Amino acid sequence: MVEHEEDDENISILPEESYEKHLEKYPGKDTKSRIKNIILEIEEHSLMFTREEVVERAKEKRIPAAETNAIIDELIKEGYLYYVKGTEKLLSRSVWKDYSPAFEDFPEY
Repeated sequence: MVEHEEDDENISILPEESYEKHLEKYPGKDTKSRIKNIILEIEEHSLMFTREEVVERAKEKRIPAAETNAIIDELIKEGYLYYVKGTEKLLSRSVWKDYSPAFEDFPEY
């Protein structure tokens, strides 16, 4: 087994000055796509989430909160995200429809 002098010897870190070039070279890595990926990561654990959860995850990935909030609003307008009816501002990609009133009109047998 080869021993390395440093633990992070084989780790490549992208310098900030080349970040824009990285975005051009790898399409789909714009901020909106990154926010969508964050939403997918959150959905691995819960289908409903708050705006604050997305903002916190985005901060971890160095995306400003103001930009994240603007993108969330844009995704809601596009129909990618929905507010879940009957909750305290929970978001979801799935449409949650309440079908319970549909059963009230059935006659009793």
